[in-house]
Amino acid sequence: EFLPLVRDIVSQPVLCKDFMISEYQVYLARYYQADAILLMLSVVNDETYRVLAELAHSLGMGVLTETSNEDEFERALALGAKIIGVNNRNLHDLTVDLNRVVELTKKYADCIPADVRIISESGIYNHKQIHQLGMKAVMSMTLATQAGKPIGGLLNAQLWQMVIRAICV
Repeated sequence: EFLPLVRDIVSQPVLCKDFMISEYQVYLARYYQADAILLMLSVVNDETYRVLAELAHSLGMGVLTETSNEDEFERALALGAKIIGVNNRNLHDLTVDLNRVVELTKKYADCIPADVRIISESGIYNHKQIHQLGMKAVMSMTLATQAGKPIGGLLNAQLWQMVIRAICV
């Protein structure tokens, strides 16, 4: 329900960040004007990923493929994901390790095609950390919500524009 509100205040692409497990959800995301969906490899198997990613692409949507460990990162590469997010938060104990994204990108540097983009997810608190990680893109609600007090559940348009510029290095 928030997607149209966000769509009205930002010009950047809008990601539907949900636990996508069915084709219906992809259609719903498109209906609500999302430009991209999040597919978490900790949630979907390879076949479901292929079906949902293909559907999203056929609807003109992008796919952010989220990984949280080495096995999932390898799967994302094997599945041909073009935008791979590395969640720095351990989904079992909720601790954050910003080195996770650095270690995975270094280990698999020779396997990551030139057209694949890596996004560091979670645990980013300031712009300095983005540069220290050497990332060109991050996804961090912590950074977004620290930019200002939410207004009606959402940050106001000017604050969102500043946040988006800050995290899209």
